[in-house]
Amino acid sequence: MTLPLERHFQIAYATNDLDQAKTLFAERFAIRDWITPPVPQNGGADRAALAWKGNGQFELVEPGPAGNSVYRNWLREDGGFALRLHHLGYIVEAPFDGIPMACDRAGYPVAFDSGPQSVGRWLFADSHQALGHYLEFVMLTDAGRAFDRSIPRN
Repeated sequence: MTLPLERHFQIAYATNDLDQAKTLFAERFAIRDWITPPVPQNGGADRAALAWKGNGQFELVEPGPAGNSVYRNWLREDGGFALRLHHLGYIVEAPFDGIPMACDRAGYPVAFDSGPQSVGRWLFADSHQALGHYLEFVMLTDAGRAFDRSIPRN
């Protein structure tokens, strides 16, 4: 199995100020309507926001103070505002179990795997040394597809 890059759908940014990041996207890209869903406790994020613009989904993630290094290491340590490209997201279909092995074979070890969740499963492949960002692979359940349809379109 090769990396399933056929269905790119998301560009995600890590930030240390979700409200300021949303303001920046509103002013510069006319992305004003966001959903701020509850975030899984094991994911390292404190808050997140999602929005569609055309055919692309944008995600903004603010890690908690002791957040997972998958997000935290992306940000400035001097306290200034930070907004950094974090990952590109790809939708995949079942079976998901071969994806971690495909990531390892490609030289991008798994940095985080959500395990099965009610909305699906997702993992981050650590491609930042080669590409400057992570790759996220997402498999949605029916509940995940329903949630995806609820994300505002701008």
